[in-house]
Amino acid sequence: MCTNRTQEHYLGHSEGYEFLRLNEQVVVTFEQSYDDVTCDKLEMIDIPVYENYKSLKPKKYVALFEWLKVFPILHRDKVIYVRALEGEALKKAKAKLPAATLSGYFPNERWKAKCAGRTHLMCIDIDYKDNVEIIKELTLPVLKQKIFELDFVYSVCASCSGKGLYVIIPIKNDKLYEQYFKSIQILFESAGIQIDKQCGDITRLRLASFDSSPLIKRDCRVKLFDMVSKKLAQSESDKIIAAAKQKYQPPHCDKPIDQLQQDFEAKVDMLIDYGFDTGPCWQEWAAFARAFKPFGIFGKQQFQKISARMSGYNPHKFDSDWERFDNKITTCDHGIAYITAILNKNYPQWKTDIKKKSKKL
Repeated sequence: MCTNRTQEHYLGHSEGYEFLRLNEQVVVTFEQSYDDVTCDKLEMIDIPVYENYKSLKPKKYVALFEWLKVFPILHRDKVIYVRALEGEALKKAKAKLPAATLSGYFPNERWKAKCAGRTHLMCIDIDYKDNVEIIKELTLPVLKQKIFELDFVYSVCASCSGKGLYVIIPIKNDKLYEQYFKSIQILFESAGIQIDKQCGDITRLRLASFDSSPLIKRDCRVKLFDMVSKKLAQSESDKIIAAAKQKYQPPHCDKPIDQLQQDFEAKVDMLIDYGFDTGPCWQEWAAFARAFKPFGIFGKQQFQKISARMSGYNPHKFDSDWERFDNKITTCDHGIAYITAILNKNYPQWKTDIKKKSKKL
């Protein structure tokens, strides 16, 4: 456990691995010349643990092996209780469970722009709802064992629900995290297994779970995942070519981009004229930002224009907040539809007003 280690245990060089101390946790940097890692090095990597999934700052740091072996025992009763619940009761109970970010360190705020370092670990979810057929065909224990036998997999454990699995994979180059994740998606999909797309986010929390028979490799070496799929490379190339042919028009937009931008800006200006304000709640403001994200730089400019007139606007944090917002709205036309819905709900007279405004112009 972390609390029992001496400083010498944290610092120094051993077998090609460099250990650096960062805010009391162990950060492991793998030498590029190494293709695998010993299990004892993996299990001593410290990960940030949060009081619950609403927490922004970690409460403490624990060794990975402690998270996999000790935490499940400590929180066994809570997890079993959660597994018996449904609906709102389930959400409330899960909100009380501790959680960890297995892929990155966020000492101050848990979002990508504030990442202080990465763990060289990737954690993927195999949810029951996305893999019903293969789980029924193989059974969960058999699927669990087959995944565990992959040479780049360190551990496979039951998820918080008890119906799915979560898999920990050490990766060679943490700068290629997103590419590795997409490659793993393609690899697993070829075997008929769907990976939760949200796992591509390094800020994603892993709730404490319980598994009576966790599979964790010991006394061996685990291959560092270092594959960028040829299929992925080809698909990225296809996207670039398609974008060039469309003159950089965003995907899924039938109208020319200049027409979409003009329509969008006109509706944003109407909201400004009406004095629209999301209020002091950051979450409401962040949700509103989704409509602007598909428009890229133009969307950012429009969002800053309207945000500057809202209560609680902080120009010094705007750029970092913009990077933090999610991309749940992925197309320009959906962004326009979102703004239109706000106008319809709050300002039913907007269509008449926008016609009057256009005539004056």
